[in-house]
Amino acid sequence: MEFASRDDATEWIINNQFGRRNLSDYQRGVLALRMKPIIEKRADAARIAGNAIGGKSSLISDATPDIFTEEAPAFALTETPTPAPAIRTDAAVASLANLGKDTIRKIERIEEVAAPEVKALAAAGDVSINLASQFVALPEEVQQEAIAAIAEHNEPAKEVMREAVHNHRAQGTSAVTCPQASGQPWPPKLMSCWMAFGLLWKCSAGRNRPPHRRGLLHN
Repeated sequence: MEFASRDDATEWIINNQFGRRNLSDYQRGVLALRMKPIIEKRADAARIAGNAIGGKSSLISDATPDIFTEEAPAFALTETPTPAPAIRTDAAVASLANLGKDTIRKIERIEEVAAPEVKALAAAGDVSINLASQFVALPEEVQQEAIAAIAEHNEPAKEVMREAVHNHRAQGTSAVTCPQASGQPWPPKLMSCWMAFGLLWKCSAGRNRPPHRRGLLHN
């Protein structure tokens, strides 16, 4: 079988692979991303063609009639070529994989930075694309520790990775401390916001108290 270009051959191979059964969402996304360079080339070609069409008006001929004489030639109207619609690469890749653009971006990120073990788990459907994208955002040492636990202790990958993401987030939350609790002075802007909130709460509480007890707030 002969093809006009290498891109045509690549497209034929990828389309055949899309015909396989039981492809996971991750696998479909990876196949579609292999088409991304080809789609980008076509988008550039379409954009250049559109600019060429739009750069010169073909509605009126170059002949300039003398409108003050009876023999003035009629305007020569020609058919205006319609530029091809612009190709959005991200939308085209997502449509090819039958996935959302956000999902495709997550798969692309996983393919760029994830360890081979994580890619294999995502491709097999053992972990979701969303979980894998959260996992690869963790520090490298955290990822390696979790991957080692999966391999050495035969622990469920989904549970280990979810726990690693949860623990890292919990550590990040606990690292945020109140300035007053740490013995540091309150920043002026934060103090102003806190005082405004307290005044608002006091006024709100006054409205909600029984009429005979509202005066206690001002004592």
